[in-house]
Amino acid sequence: MTPQPKNMNELMNYLTTLEQRIETLEKEKSQLQKRTTEKKLPETNLLSQKFLTRAFAIWGHFMTANFIISGILTIITYCILFTLFGSFLQSISQSIPTPAYTLPTIP
Repeated sequence: MTPQPKNMNELMNYLTTLEQRIETLEKEKSQLQKRTTEKKLPETNLLSQKFLTRAFAIWGHFMTANFIISGILTIITYCILFTLFGSFLQSISQSIPTPAYTLPTIP
């Protein structure tokens, strides 16, 4: 409820306080607008308005992640296989008897 001014001085005081409040509100509004414009979203195809652009961006991220994960798993698998295959070959080579003769050397 707005106060009813009884004379011209009260009305002028009331109007000045209202003007000051409007000025502070406008300053706060401009500060808030500056803050929101500073925190823009990154420019990426993931946020595009077009469906195909978003779809290919997601597909590209999926493929990149797939290559990284499959590369790591391949390296781990080869390490395990070489370890097992190496120990298997070593056990086989120890079980094969060596020949009793030697090859003649050419003078």
